[in-house]
Amino acid sequence: MCAFAAQAQFAIEGGINMANMAIKANGDKLSTKFKNGAAIGCLLDMPLGDHVYFQSGALYEMMGCKISQDPIKGEYALNTIGIPLNLIYKTGEKCTNRLFIGVGLHLGYNLSGSYSISGGGQYIDTSITLKFGSGEALKKVDVGMGVNFGYMLTRRFYFKLRYHFSMANLNKSENKDNSLRTSAIGLNIGFLFGRCRAGNYAEGFYLREGTH
Repeated sequence: MCAFAAQAQFAIEGGINMANMAIKANGDKLSTKFKNGAAIGCLLDMPLGDHVYFQSGALYEMMGCKISQDPIKGEYALNTIGIPLNLIYKTGEKCTNRLFIGVGLHLGYNLSGSYSISGGGQYIDTSITLKFGSGEALKKVDVGMGVNFGYMLTRRFYFKLRYHFSMANLNKSENKDNSLRTSAIGLNIGFLFGRCRAGNYAEGFYLREGTH
């Protein structure tokens, strides 16, 4: 395990975040649309074998959705730190071009947010600051699942399509007729730092070394 940890690489990545939410209000499912934003953060890529890797990190994500429920229009805007905990399978040999696919838990830590609404008589041009955590109506921590698929280039760059969705209701109310659940589709570009060591082990030494 120590030998594998020595091969771990660090990455920075960023890209487009297309967020949405599944919302129920008094038992009615609201019509929502994607809200475009950005995502940027860092990642740890640690091999557990020649093809299996563990990845985790922290990614700032602009989450939320747009609401289009005639005559009401509105928007949720959330600022969230996403923490993926993924097992990744990579094809091919180390330090070469590789396809990869992964799945795992996705945790979200909600920093701040807002909700705006217009139309519908009494709700004209209303804007509310959302608060999370102890003593507030919304949960600070979100729990879900995530999947990703991508392509890694030899010289450190990679491209990744990712999707994650919430399994938890952000609304603290136990009433199932009122719920908020997040999801997002993202397209990221990343860059890996650190040396890529290829080959098998022989008496504690690497047989071959290369760079992404």
